[in-house]
Amino acid sequence: MIFEVVTTTIFGAISLKAYRSKSEVGNDSKKISKIFALSGLNVKDGNQTLTAQQFKKRNYDWGVEYRYRIPLGRSFEDYVAKQNVIESGKNTRSVKLKLKDLKALKLDRNIFSNIKSLYTKKLTDRKEIELSYDGMLIIRVYNEPLPKMVSFQEGKGWKVVFGATRDRNKLIFHDFEKIPHLCLGGATRYGKSNLINCIITSLIKQQPDNVKLHLIDLKGGVELCDYENVNQTISIAYEPEEAYQFNQFLNQEITIYLEWLFTSQITTR
Repeated sequence: MIFEVVTTTIFGAISLKAYRSKSEVGNDSKKISKIFALSGLNVKDGNQTLTAQQFKKRNYDWGVEYRYRIPLGRSFEDYVAKQNVIESGKNTRSVKLKLKDLKALKLDRNIFSNIKSLYTKKLTDRKEIELSYDGMLIIRVYNEPLPKMVSFQEGKGWKVVFGATRDRNKLIFHDFEKIPHLCLGGATRYGKSNLINCIITSLIKQQPDNVKLHLIDLKGGVELCDYENVNQTISIAYEPEEAYQFNQFLNQEITIYLEWLFTSQITTR
């Protein structure tokens, strides 16, 4: 009986706090404005202080989007330079509970441990922000950071997993049947090779009888040598001379293919 009274009281207090947090819709906006002021983004014009004016705030499943009018004397680049300051300010350690957090809270004899775990998670959660500009400063605050690792997931047909979106980290698929071309670029150690391996593995598994691979690995085979003896691999080049010969062969194949399309009056649309 005592346990039930205590848990009911605790649950009621947490619910009230969650409701109040939900009701305080302007707090984040005020916080961002204060960060602007403290980080030197406001502009002095005589006796007046010009600051970014919030034009719109919109909630999404992935987080919140704010739109601001930038004051005269400031550029978008000024805000980009302060992005880390804005993000750190948004992540100052204060706990805000939402009503949906309570749904996952188990009201059993481990209630105190469950509450502690919930508060610890809230304290360590970090929201990432993204800045863009379309005539107005756009600040997107995401509820969840981009995952450091995305589990492998099979596609269907010619679709392969290509990444994750900011919308609750939903997976993105690229369909080679609809768009056969793909250009990939990025800085060193940012996952290009992992993505290429994911694409090749997916296509081999999903289309073993249809996919044919012509591979170029100018790292001496470090990245793609595992596919050398795969049935789907037609050719693989490790040196620049081999790559040059392969490109000549590929150009001939493309020419033959285009001539066949022309004589057959087939379009690629």
